[in-house]
Amino acid sequence: MKALPTRPNRKLVSFIVPAMNEPNALETLYKQVRQVMRATSYNWEIIFIDEGSTDRTWEFMVDLAFRDSGHVSSYKLPGNHGKADALALGYKVAGGDIIFTMDADLQDDPKEIPSFLNAIEQGSDIVNGRETERSEAIHRAALKQICNTMLNLMTGAKLSDHTCSYKACTREVIKSLPQDGDVQAMVTTIATIQGFKATEIEIKHHARKYDVNSKRAERLVIGAFQTFTTAIRQAFHADEQFERSFLVEASVNGNPSDPFIRIHHHAGVGAGKLGAA
Repeated sequence: MKALPTRPNRKLVSFIVPAMNEPNALETLYKQVRQVMRATSYNWEIIFIDEGSTDRTWEFMVDLAFRDSGHVSSYKLPGNHGKADALALGYKVAGGDIIFTMDADLQDDPKEIPSFLNAIEQGSDIVNGRETERSEAIHRAALKQICNTMLNLMTGAKLSDHTCSYKACTREVIKSLPQDGDVQAMVTTIATIQGFKATEIEIKHHARKYDVNSKRAERLVIGAFQTFTTAIRQAFHADEQFERSFLVEASVNGNPSDPFIRIHHHAGVGAGKLGAA
């Protein structure tokens, strides 16, 4: 991977952006993040991860990585196996002292980034977004409230939305995550269980600019179950160590020599080799 244009004594901020069929949003998101970060005192990188798109999403990721090799790396997963896989890979390859996750659909506003960074600098280990003015169907809102209440009772946290994808945390939080479960989407919940300081800030919620289905309520139910089972495993097998590996079909500016990456050879696609731009 090409060296990032880091400056001495400046923290590195990583942005992990999984995407599934979001080609039209990537350029705008990249420019917005770049504009915000240029006005800060931090170094930064964006890690795009294609979750198995069936359109031109990967082409756009490749283009961005070649155009700004100093800040952008892109990874392509062989098929869609859930957002947790993409997040887990992103956490593994991210080099930041502070690590963000955000969706690629332009609902998460990069203008909120300084608020997250300020909360981290003030002593929070992980900062969760709390969306304002979000309209949802009654049954989804009720289901979300029930699941969030259960998770708050389980963890002692006081969070409005455990599955809000827009969040930031320290590297120490990521290093503490269990490797044997698909709990990456519930990192705030797990971090709270482990005793890290979690806070919440209000963020603006933009309407989806492009028509892609959202299943946040369903993810919350699945995430709540995964969190519960992970908490049990942690209680009884806290000393066991797991090393997770990842199948990656292609990468630009990634590091194919990373021991946790296994190259996925797909006949006829020609993307089995990981290339460094």
